[in-house]
Order: sequence, then C-alpha cells, then structure tokens
Amino acid sequence: MKVAVYIRVSSEEQTKGESLNTQEKMGIEFAKAQGFEYQVFRDEGLSGGEITRRGGYNDLLKVVKSKQVDMLWVFSTSRLNRDMMNQAVLMYECSKLGIPVYVGSKKYDFSNPADKFPQYPINSVETFGKLTQHTVIANCGYTKETGEAELEKGIAKLISFGTSFLANPDLPKRFELNTELNQPDRATMYGGKDAGYIDYPALN
Repeated sequence: MKVAVYIRVSSEEQTKGESLNTQEKMGIEFAKAQGFEYQVFRDEGLSGGEITRRGGYNDLLKVVKSKQVDMLWVFSTSRLNRDMMNQAVLMYECSKLGIPVYVGSKKYDFSNPADKFPQYPINSVETFGKLTQHTVIANCGYTKETGEAELEKGIAKLISFGTSFLANPDLPKRFELNTELNQPDRATMYGGKDAGYIDYPALN
C-alpha cells in the first residue's frame, strides 16, 4: 500500500508554519503510522492556481488516475489548489476511484452528493455557506440519511429535495416510515405533459 504525500508552498507561505519540510514531515509520519510506503510530490514557490507549472501536482494527478497510489495525504485542501475547479478535478478522481483523502489526520468526507460532480467546488455547502449570513438551503441529490448528515454539520439549515419529491409526493411520510421510494422516470421529465408529474403512486 502506498500513500501519495502532496506538499506545496508559495514563497510567502514559507514563513507561516507551512514550510515544505513541515508538511513533508507530517505526511511521512502519517504514512508510517499506517504502515504504508509513501511517495512525496512537491511544488515550491508556486501559486495554487498555476497548474501548468506545477510538476508535482501534475505527476500526482497522473498516478491517481492510473491508481498507482492507495491513499492521498495533504496538509490542507488549499495545498492542492486554491482554484476550486482545479481542486475538484483531483478530488473527483479520488472519489471515483475509491482513493481516500486525508487532510492532516482527518479523512475527507465524500458523502456530500455535490462532490460527485467535478464542475462543483469541493464541499460546496461549507465553502459558500461560510461566506453568507443568510439561511443556507442545501440541494443536490440528498437522501434522508445524507440530508440529516448535512444538517448535523451545522452550516445548512434546510435540505430541499427535487426529483425525489417529484416522484414521491408523500416524501415526508415515506421518510417518517423509512419506506421504499418511487424512482423518478427521467424519460418523462421536461416533456410538458402530466406523465411523470402527477401519476406517481402514493402510499396507501
């Protein structure tokens, strides 16, 4: 088993307790604690947005896509990329291939449904929720379980349901009873007719 340890600093960060040596030491200690081999990928003195110049990051992406590593460790997600779209590409590959990501000592949670879409920033509810004083409503393919888990994080105050509510007009009751849900028929969506909108069966 092998851990990919990715480390990066821009020039001004060298003096902020995030030096390459500090990050590398932490990453190697993490790998050894798991009893795994490790491979270090590094970028020094480069901005988080300069993807084309970051040889370490691009090499990391290659070994992740070819699944030559079993785990990824990084000091913080900002080390991967400050550009959320570029960060999402790597995290999406890890999620798709079942490669766990550890940020420091904490395992990254891929349970957020939006994180399955590479065009979305990773952990979009937390990313944008912290920027507003308004009530945050989360929506992106949540189930009862993932919706409850999102609420427990304390950022989103409400969860909205789209297609699952469309296919289950009695969705709150089904959640209450933990009963099976109707599956939405996407072939009938956006057709402009009643089929697929008012003909889903309700509970007796």
